Amino acid sequence: MIVGDYVDFQTDVNCDDLLGGYVITIDKFMSDRVLSKINEFNQKSFLNSSEKKLYKPIEISEDGLELIEFLSVDCTANEDE
Repeated sequence: MIVGDYVDFQTDVNCDDLLGGYVITIDKFMSDRVLSKINEFNQKSFLNSSEKKLYKPIEISEDGLELIEFLSVDCTANEDE
């Protein structure tokens, strides 16, 4: 099963210091593709662990912001047009 990326964000349109632009704050992000790669890596690391090479899994925070690889925002859309 493939789950699409999930993002929880807020925009602030009253920002003068960005030349009349927007500020976007990402509060939470989850990527099924990146999570599956991390799980795959963790499984391989566990199987290859030994007393000399201890198993330490990659852990993801609750907000998942470390999963963001690239962020692209469509700045051409306008709700008024």
